[in-house]
Amino acid sequence: MSPAPEALVFEIVKKNHCFLQKRNGRTNRSGRISFSTEPGNLKNIHSSKLSGISKDRTIDISAGPTMTLKVAKRASNPSKAKRVVPMNSKNFRKSIATIAALTEKVHYRSDLADIANARYAKIYSASQYSSGAKTAPEVKAGRNSSE
Repeated sequence: MSPAPEALVFEIVKKNHCFLQKRNGRTNRSGRISFSTEPGNLKNIHSSKLSGISKDRTIDISAGPTMTLKVAKRASNPSKAKRVVPMNSKNFRKSIATIAALTEKVHYRSDLADIANARYAKIYSASQYSSGAKTAPEVKAGRNSSE
């Protein structure tokens, strides 16, 4: 059995799938914003370019931090299609170099490399605050506060 083309898969799941979240928002045309929480969607925006369901090659960066790649040869077998790469949680530069080595340098979805770097930077900074390595800045009181 040959896998279906990416465009056909996205057209099938475009209007309804379990990861789709439609929100009423302020957009110029439709007034509705569609988000998607599927694994492999770096920006959580519902579009064919970023879809983790329809694409044979996807990148996902999650807390831990780990980077998950979808292997194109095994895309039709979901249980064996994922390649999990643990990342160095203590050294930011090495982790960015790992992302570049697995995406841009081997031409694996190089269009998503910058998005993956941005997502890792957010996860890294959040882990710094949660582990206690950094503290949140103090909020200054206003003029009328009594201290």
